[in-house]
Amino acid sequence: MIFAYLLSFSIVTFVYVYVLNLPGHITQSYDLVYEYYYTNAIYSLLLDIGLVAFYMYVSNQLYTLFMLPKSDNALQLIVLICTTIMISGGCMIYFKMFGNPKLFFTRWFKRVGYRAILYDVYLVSLIYLLFRMIT
Repeated sequence: MIFAYLLSFSIVTFVYVYVLNLPGHITQSYDLVYEYYYTNAIYSLLLDIGLVAFYMYVSNQLYTLFMLPKSDNALQLIVLICTTIMISGGCMIYFKMFGNPKLFFTRWFKRVGYRAILYDVYLVSLIYLLFRMIT
């Protein structure tokens, strides 16, 4: 499972970020994307591995809590998308209201706003879908 997750994460991140530069196109903040994925690449990739895994874990816990059918892949994706929106939305509200202006995520959420959530939904969903195909 860990190998499948890391493989899914690596493939989606490479294509999504480094080949297509979709984060830049979605957010229109090419300089912040460059700072996150190029200037601070190792830190950012490790953070993203943990964050995406956290989104998937919380989604799975909610799915189990509400006793939803494990065979319904579409419903699992919907729960994951809703979970991602809630977590990223909460982070956006926090960083926009209370964030230190020197922190990357404060600058990120203040500049790109809801597009950050859209970006997270795409990234997490694609990683999840590839992960499900592999496992």
